Amino acid sequence: MINYITRGLLLATLCVAAQTVRAQENTSTVAQTGNDNLTTVTQVGERNQAAAEQIGDDNSIEQLQSGQISSKVLAFQKGNSNVITQQQLGDGADLINQLEATQTGNENKIDQTQKVVGNLGVATQTGNQNNAIQYQYGRGNEASTEQTGNLNYSEQQQFGNFNVATISTTGNSNSAYQEQYDLSNRASITQQGNGNLATQYQGTGSENKADIYQEGDDNIGLQIQEGANNIASLTQVGNANASLQMQFGNGNEASTSQHGDGNLAFQYQEGMANAATIDQDGNNNTAVQAQLGDFNTAQVWQGSNGQSSAILQVGNNNTATVRQDHP
Repeated sequence: MINYITRGLLLATLCVAAQTVRAQENTSTVAQTGNDNLTTVTQVGERNQAAAEQIGDDNSIEQLQSGQISSKVLAFQKGNSNVITQQQLGDGADLINQLEATQTGNENKIDQTQKVVGNLGVATQTGNQNNAIQYQYGRGNEASTEQTGNLNYSEQQQFGNFNVATISTTGNSNSAYQEQYDLSNRASITQQGNGNLATQYQGTGSENKADIYQEGDDNIGLQIQEGANNIASLTQVGNANASLQMQFGNGNEASTSQHGDGNLAFQYQEGMANAATIDQDGNNNTAVQAQLGDFNTAQVWQGSNGQSSAILQVGNNNTATVRQDHP
């Protein structure tokens, strides 16, 4: 027969177990309207959900999840001087986690960090002087940043294999950076506006792809790749654009297309079976190409006024073609 002490211990154990189950499946929802508000949410366990909304001035949202997690974190801010910080720190057994941050207003900041597997980070900003930073560690992750407004700044870094990074900006004085390390990663940047700067770097690996599209004034595009079977493509439409592409490895392909005035394109390749193509249509354009290795092909087409082209090839079985058209 169970005595009272044993029954008490069993009841206490059941209560602790119930609290543990509830702790593993917690849901946090916070809504604030006003000034100088602060929201801090910390969750440890599995299948946690966190959502926070702030409407007002000088607000701050901090959301942290750790342990074995499979969760979705949402944050929304509308107002001035808001800050969103989101972190997901898994233990290696996590799967399908998501961070979403949305800001509408002035002087906002988004900081997302994920150390998990197969997860998604989304940052959306509409307003002035916004910046979004995304760090992802692991494999099979996806980072997406969309900015609409003025003086926006975005930075993405991914460490691991089979990751995807995407940045889209529309407005003035925007800057975008992307860095990827390890194997089989994808990077893409799209900008529309004035004074934009886009930078892409992909670390050692294979089958990587990098893409930059800019439309506007005073744009600068830079791409650097390391590894084999890499593809880099850059397209600029506007005035005073500059492009730089560098590739290291085997089977690389680089392509640059510029439309507008005062454009400059530079390409450098080192390895085997590389191909480089520059297509310029506008005024005062300059194209420079250099290839080191075997089975390389360089091709330049320019059609307008005040254009110049220079090609240097060192290696075997290289082919260079230059065609210039004058009005």
